[in-house]
Amino acid sequence: EMNYTKIGDLTSYKETLEDKDGNSIQRERTGILYNDKRSQISYFEKEVSSDGQALIRDWNASGYNSEGRLSGYTQTTLTNEISMTQTVSGITYDKLGRQSGSVEQTQIAGTNDQGERVGGKMTVTTVRMDTVLGADGNITGYTDSVQTRGWDRDGSLVRETDVIRARSNVTATGYSEDSLTMGQDGDIVLYSQ
Repeated sequence: EMNYTKIGDLTSYKETLEDKDGNSIQRERTGILYNDKRSQISYFEKEVSSDGQALIRDWNASGYNSEGRLSGYTQTTLTNEISMTQTVSGITYDKLGRQSGSVEQTQIAGTNDQGERVGGKMTVTTVRMDTVLGADGNITGYTDSVQTRGWDRDGSLVRETDVIRARSNVTATGYSEDSLTMGQDGDIVLYSQ
């Protein structure tokens, strides 16, 4: 079931998704709103799986750039035990309109299946450092910097990694990748190439 505005913008829908084993998810998205340029600015979604697990999602755009591309959003997801809020800002795009950078902040709080309090915060900052263009003007390579910082529920820094990722020979079907990872994830010190 789908509902539209008079000018054809989707305002709500219901669907059932089923995998090959017969497990299903019933999804209902409502309150789909648009700005004056017909770009989506918010929605509310509820999913219920065939085993009775429920998930609620509230999504809101924080803005669009001058080309009409999403520049950021906030999404809050709730289950019976956990709440997760993800705020994405500073979204950048390459010349082909593909996302090339952003700052993602994720905060989680709640209780796990054993009834223990869980929580934490993570920030992932991605920056496009370099783009290589072929003779035809298409992107044939790029280098990204990905910085990750994570804190446990008590505010202690538990993850601090930096990754430099260089992709070359970029085509419609694939690419080659080299990466350098440095930092610490819990008690594990990382340095790999």
